[in-house]
Amino acid sequence: EVPLVEDSPFLEEIIKWADSLELNLKEEELMELAVDNYYRIRNILLDQDSSQKEAEWNLAKNKPQVDLFGAYSSKDNSWGIGIELSYDISDGGKQKIEDEGYQAKLENLKDDYLQIVSELKLELYDLINQQEINNLNLEEKLMSWEKAKLEEESYQIQLQQGLISDSEFQYKMLGWQESEINLKSAKDEILINKLRIAHFLGIRK
Repeated sequence: EVPLVEDSPFLEEIIKWADSLELNLKEEELMELAVDNYYRIRNILLDQDSSQKEAEWNLAKNKPQVDLFGAYSSKDNSWGIGIELSYDISDGGKQKIEDEGYQAKLENLKDDYLQIVSELKLELYDLINQQEINNLNLEEKLMSWEKAKLEEESYQIQLQQGLISDSEFQYKMLGWQESEINLKSAKDEILINKLRIAHFLGIRK
């Protein structure tokens, strides 16, 4: 585990990588990325393919068997081709039960797939919505910080002119420092949520 501390080379690398990510895709495209990379969906698709092949093999093995054979007639000294048809009519309904079992399994896998896709859509919506909220919050905190910087410059001039005391200036500085902390926090929230989106979409560094 690498601690995320200020000025950490690892953290700086992660921030640069996150900033370079282009996530300006349509929601449908983002969803396709999520579906393609989600391990549970990949497992279900593999199970579906395997079950489908098992069902086809089970159906094929119980089809009527047709065999061709050669036949020689000594009466007229000629050769002919014979056909032999064999079919198991005493399976007691086993074939039907097996087929129904495979179909039920395929239907369950389909339901699981649709359920997971639905859950992914909700999660993606929450992540995108949170990023929009974070962006609005950043705009607000940036405006507050810019206002604080202008106010600090004004109070700095007043302090130099002796219009306010040093204690008054120090008291106001607490508010300016808070606006800077809030701005950094807003930027961090955007970064963290962006990394969550990247992880959700299966994008790795």
